[in-house]
Amino acid sequence: MRWPGGSGGNAGSSFGSGRGGRGGNGGNGGDIVVQAAGSGTVSLTGTTINFNAGSGTSGSGGGGAISGASGDGGFAGTVTIASNSGDVDVSMNLYGGLISGDLALAAGGTLWLNNDVSMNDGLTLIGGNIVADNHYAESYSNVLVIAGTLDLSNGAEIYSNSNLGIYAGTINLTNMSGLYASNDVVIGTGSMNMDYSTVQAYSGMTKIQAAGKITMENGSIIRAGTDVKLNLIGPNSLLTINSEAGGTPSYIWANSPDTIYLSFPMLASGGVVIDGSATLRTVAGGSGLFVGLDQTPAAPGAGLDLAYQPIVSDTGGLVNDLQRAMQTVEVDPEPVDLKLKGDQSTSDEGEFGDDEGKKSRPKGMRRASTCS
Repeated sequence: MRWPGGSGGNAGSSFGSGRGGRGGNGGNGGDIVVQAAGSGTVSLTGTTINFNAGSGTSGSGGGGAISGASGDGGFAGTVTIASNSGDVDVSMNLYGGLISGDLALAAGGTLWLNNDVSMNDGLTLIGGNIVADNHYAESYSNVLVIAGTLDLSNGAEIYSNSNLGIYAGTINLTNMSGLYASNDVVIGTGSMNMDYSTVQAYSGMTKIQAAGKITMENGSIIRAGTDVKLNLIGPNSLLTINSEAGGTPSYIWANSPDTIYLSFPMLASGGVVIDGSATLRTVAGGSGLFVGLDQTPAAPGAGLDLAYQPIVSDTGGLVNDLQRAMQTVEVDPEPVDLKLKGDQSTSDEGEFGDDEGKKSRPKGMRRASTCS
């Protein structure tokens, strides 16, 4: 199936010393949708599939003493292969030569990556579950993954030559599997479990937000060319970098010298386990947190920016209660003449005037002490 955009027209020539006109722009590609009805399964097998939603070619510039500029190519269309509530089974190699344009694979059930996917344009993977065992999905452009559960095992990889975005309820990476991007890796998840696996942004940042736990075991690595930013936002969040001592070290490594950001907005302290101990202490050659090209152990204030829940004191609430109570008191607007018994003076010195009290609201925010 082929729905390419149209080609741009050539600009007219200008002779002599003039500049040639600019070429026309190429047309945009059309979209292609292949969708199973109901809970049907879309199975991609064999080698005969061919979709082209590529953009039209640009027109060339006109001639002259100075050639004119070429026009812009059109935007590529999107090829969508989907099953609303069933599975999508990719059992053939999908690559840019077979599919021109962006590719979106979407399954309401399970998206099975039973063969490799390698695209020149954008790649989107959507599934209630996304499963890959010893296969990869990659693109020279951006990659977006949305899943209830993402399971990668036995060397399976997802790679973007630009930016990688992962949004999944649970992420399981085991046995040399990994998530990689040339630029930034951005992950939002409920929990992430890593066992001898890697998450790495080669030249950009690795940013992960987890509502629950991030667990790294048996030589797992989270690394970035610049910063690593981890935000564990749940009341029971926990970052575990090897649950037991003595195994292959796991570590978080930011190539920049002072930029691991670790935040626990729902915890007052703690939240980190290294080699089975509740600690932030990192030793060279062991598990833990490292910064700089020389992999220097990080510590709070020395390569690690650590933040916990801001704690508000009860004093502010007490002041509010007093204010509300004062508002309910009825005050007699007539002044009260108070004189000592036996005082015959007619002066006003025995009267007490109104004195408006001053209230101060103490600051109620503090940064909690770090775990040791």
